[in-house]
Amino acid sequence: MKRFTFKSLSLALLLAVGLPAFAEPIVVEAENTTKSSGVTTEADELCSGGKRVGYVGKGRTLTFTVRAEEDGLYQMTSYYMTRDNRRMEITVGGKDSYKAYCPSTGAWDGTAIGIVSTNISLKAGNNTIVVGNASDNAPNLDKFEFLYIGEVPDEEPPVDMSDALVATSPSGILEVRVKADEKGRAVYAVARSGEPLLTPSRLGFEGRTFFASGIVEHSQTEVDEPFDLMHGRTSHADNHYTELRTTFQDSTEAEQFNVVFRIFDDAVALRYEMAEGNLTHFEGERTEFNFATFQQALAQEYHKCYERYYELRPWDELIASAANRSGFGEPMLVQTTASTYALLTEACHTGQHAACKIVQGSKEGSLRLALVATNDADTVSTITYPFASSWRTLIVGSLQDIVESNVVQALNPAPTGNFSWIKPGRVAWNWAEETARSAYANNTRDINVAKRYVDLAEHLGWEYVLIDDGWENNINLTTFVRYARQHGVGVMVWYNNNKFSDTYSECLTKLRNLASQGVKGVKIDFFDDDKQATIKKYQTILRAAATARMMVDFHGSTRPTGWERTFPNLMTMEAVLGGEMLLSHPDMTQADHAANLVLSRNAIGPMDFTPIKLAQRSGSLKTHSSTAENPYTTWSYQLALWTLFESGMQCLIDCPDNIIDCPIEPVLRQVPVAWDETRLLEAEPAKYASLARRSGDDWYVATVSKTARTVRIPLKFLEEGKEYTAYIYRDGVCTFDIAFQKRQVTAANTLSIAVKANGGATVIVTTDENRPCLRATNYEAESASGGTRRSSGHCSGGYYKTVKENANLKFGRVKADGDGEYALTLYYMLPEGDATDSGAAAEESRAYIQVGDEGEKVYYDFHSRDELDQSKGLVLGMKTIYVQLKEGTNIIYYGCDGGVCPDLDKITVTPTKQTQDIIDGISLPDAKPTNTDRALRLEGDCIVCSTFDGGTLSIFDMNGHLLQKTHVEAGEARVMVLPLKGVGGPFIASLSTGIRAFARKFLLNKERKQ
Repeated sequence: MKRFTFKSLSLALLLAVGLPAFAEPIVVEAENTTKSSGVTTEADELCSGGKRVGYVGKGRTLTFTVRAEEDGLYQMTSYYMTRDNRRMEITVGGKDSYKAYCPSTGAWDGTAIGIVSTNISLKAGNNTIVVGNASDNAPNLDKFEFLYIGEVPDEEPPVDMSDALVATSPSGILEVRVKADEKGRAVYAVARSGEPLLTPSRLGFEGRTFFASGIVEHSQTEVDEPFDLMHGRTSHADNHYTELRTTFQDSTEAEQFNVVFRIFDDAVALRYEMAEGNLTHFEGERTEFNFATFQQALAQEYHKCYERYYELRPWDELIASAANRSGFGEPMLVQTTASTYALLTEACHTGQHAACKIVQGSKEGSLRLALVATNDADTVSTITYPFASSWRTLIVGSLQDIVESNVVQALNPAPTGNFSWIKPGRVAWNWAEETARSAYANNTRDINVAKRYVDLAEHLGWEYVLIDDGWENNINLTTFVRYARQHGVGVMVWYNNNKFSDTYSECLTKLRNLASQGVKGVKIDFFDDDKQATIKKYQTILRAAATARMMVDFHGSTRPTGWERTFPNLMTMEAVLGGEMLLSHPDMTQADHAANLVLSRNAIGPMDFTPIKLAQRSGSLKTHSSTAENPYTTWSYQLALWTLFESGMQCLIDCPDNIIDCPIEPVLRQVPVAWDETRLLEAEPAKYASLARRSGDDWYVATVSKTARTVRIPLKFLEEGKEYTAYIYRDGVCTFDIAFQKRQVTAANTLSIAVKANGGATVIVTTDENRPCLRATNYEAESASGGTRRSSGHCSGGYYKTVKENANLKFGRVKADGDGEYALTLYYMLPEGDATDSGAAAEESRAYIQVGDEGEKVYYDFHSRDELDQSKGLVLGMKTIYVQLKEGTNIIYYGCDGGVCPDLDKITVTPTKQTQDIIDGISLPDAKPTNTDRALRLEGDCIVCSTFDGGTLSIFDMNGHLLQKTHVEAGEARVMVLPLKGVGGPFIASLSTGIRAFARKFLLNKERKQ
């Protein structure tokens, strides 16, 4: 069988080059074909001829005859409709077979018609063509067109590599052969363990033949130069390879051209070098990767910011995408056999040409590099001498080999200078406050909000805070840096890349000015370009930042090429569809995407994914999507991303309210960002991934899975004969529940962890038996006495409770390990109707919390769950209040006198950090105020509210009647208390800010708390 995969030619182009008269297309209506049983013809006025053919199910076919005027290559264009992605199989004359990938058009009828072109070989005369799909359903079909595009080219005979130069990796695993043939073409081939990996593949550039005189010089050298990294997947890396240098010469003997290979046991890299020459422009790339076998590829369609999904694509789907779009971005993971993979990318890009993308090569299984054009002209990049291209790199082996490889970094030069000032770290980031809702639209411009992120970083023991777009004209940098320094937190600031010059001296002046103000680093955004000038600009900024002692985070950027070895101040790069998407699309970046990133994007360098989003800033919490096949990610999955993804600056996307006193807080205090060792434990593209990272003597394990499964993790990576404690955080009873287990383990043990669909787990394995760990305790509403139990598949435990007016729920056995302040988080749903059951959705409601039989009923407002789905149980709200509990068993009541309170799913009780520290003996009780005391106090006739981003102050009498409600601005706001019934009587002040609520009882005109 012959199969040819040329780019499609338009009719206008074909006519322009002078094709014969029969270049008019032959048209065959699908309804005029012979249809197998079950295939139907249906009227459709939007289709050609007013009809379409449907139900071309598995094994069903259309058969017809096409009369060709001449032997040759024909473009077969199929017009189709399908709601799902489908494929067609095309057989010509009962022997030659072709496939066509048909992406979804969104509908089965002619409202949207897709077009797919396939080049087929026809003989002069009648050709019998059969269209269908033997293994699955084909799309609905409208018509077919056949256009002559030329003679069938002769297949080139295989290149004889028996006389080629041969070089092998240090352990002999990989072998490279290279030669120039009698036609002046240079080719290379790669074998792994004696089996062909790449068949002879082209080398060189477009527009110039360098190989006419063949190889005139060559040499081989073995190099073993291990090195250390200041941050990344490992602190120590091997760098052991065989270098093969080949020098070619053109026919005039005027220019010499070097192709240099570095052959590692797990990779082959090549680059082009010229000491001098007459070539002025890099006009295009010829480098090919002709895979001997090709099963599928994990590939991302090329986009200038690399923010697309990586998707598994067999060859026919890959070439369909390549023909209709602009190729694929690097890296691309190719599966060649059941157990062998190859990751294709670039390393050590110095700006001597534009970045590369990946396009379809000359035959099946063939990929080729192409330079990203700067404009519509043919000229791509200007060559300066001495010239050295980036390393075209193929990392080869098992998935474990690829993920654990440091070849991309090894192909970059070692750093020069003193970088001891660099400190990797965890980052609180104020972008999570930026939403479409007008109430929060300017929060990245508010210094009070920025200060709250400083406090979050201090609370978690993190190193940095990042203020993002909008700070420049709104936040006084000197004031903010001073505040952060007082709290032991370093400051990073955001800039658009257009604020930085292409000139080194100007970049250095700007960065030194920032450093003089105490700024530790910059996040530079919106490059969105792979052209040569932009690649050079990255390098200029990195050099200047290194001199100014500034750390760098590139966003809206190209993908990494190992620069972090030469410039350890490059902490991370984006180039990923990351966690910030969850701010507006909670169904994005699910577990298949995370598994794919482990095996592709994050395998080549640090990745600023910005993980962890538990809920919307308002407390809205989606628990399930509308379909069981596509559930939202669990909290345990979100937590696992913190360890799963490597970044020298690990930046949190969520806001302080969702993190402080949350069950995941103890983990966020502990997990580092720079690693001594990384091991991939298991993975399958688009399904799951589990890896272990070591920092010092401690191991951190993360796993995620697209489908529900039991993960089995052998602990063979632990030191034998040593006892460890495993702190296991895994999926609980619902999407927003995290279960915790602590157990003793050794290297002989295997952990079995149940993971939900789109779920995950995090395990900390350490010799420390007293690590901070999850202290939260759940109490299901259905376990409380009172109320009416209702069923809901979206709620924790499958139930929630409704509470009638003047009734309550009683949680009778709430345990506390010590006296102190506890965070009480309520998961609730507003009633679907108001108190009269009119059916109108309630905008807000209120309920009280009473601790103990003699405690006061303290009321709190419960607001609507903003823009998200109000369906019962599908979207919950969460609200955290603070209560004082006594050591032992406590009683908590939840209810409302004189109104309908929200339906309740569960409550979670967690000691605050201050309380837990006292319990653990880390500190002694002191005079520090509680959270509530800090938020509310009475001064004369005014309530003083302290918030970072504003809120609502509600005044209730002791019977729960709302007396006054006032919006308060950020900072310290003074609210005059209006005259109340019974002057001087007690009242409750309740302050809601974000998902936090604070309440205190006051007596008017009295300074002291009652």
